[in-house]
Amino acid sequence: MSRQGVQESQEAVKDRLWRQLFNKVDDVLLPVAGALLCMLVVVQLVTSIPSVRKQVDATAGRFVAVPQDVVPASVNSEQATLSLLAAPEGDHSQVKVQVDGQTVGSMASSKLEVTVREKSVVTIVNAGNSTVFISVDHDNANLLTPAPGQTIEVDGGGTGQLPPTEFLH
Repeated sequence: MSRQGVQESQEAVKDRLWRQLFNKVDDVLLPVAGALLCMLVVVQLVTSIPSVRKQVDATAGRFVAVPQDVVPASVNSEQATLSLLAAPEGDHSQVKVQVDGQTVGSMASSKLEVTVREKSVVTIVNAGNSTVFISVDHDNANLLTPAPGQTIEVDGGGTGQLPPTEFLH
């Protein structure tokens, strides 16, 4: 056998050994990588359960998120002053304004300011005979509803209601 033939056969043997080594490594690493990926997905799914997530966060000493159904006290303390304007102008003392079912005043001077909090409901009760238009203005940029300029029509003997107050958080 020539020197070149021996060298080629040695290279062929080396290639075959490397391939066998890589195949053995692949035979071990691919299942291990698959198992780790599956484990990661399972852990992510389990920690997406709120009660498990709360326990994991508390155990790790991390911030525990407040559940969505609990409203922080700071939200309930936010308030705004609504300016209610009656049209046509005149004495509308027969038009009463209620906030959350409590009468807070009348539209005797065609203008009334009321203080509202989150989820407050403003109701207009017209005990008179004529139709009254009540428009809204307010002093709080975080108040989403009722919107400034929003107007409701309240027929004589009827009631009208503004949407519940909602603040931007």
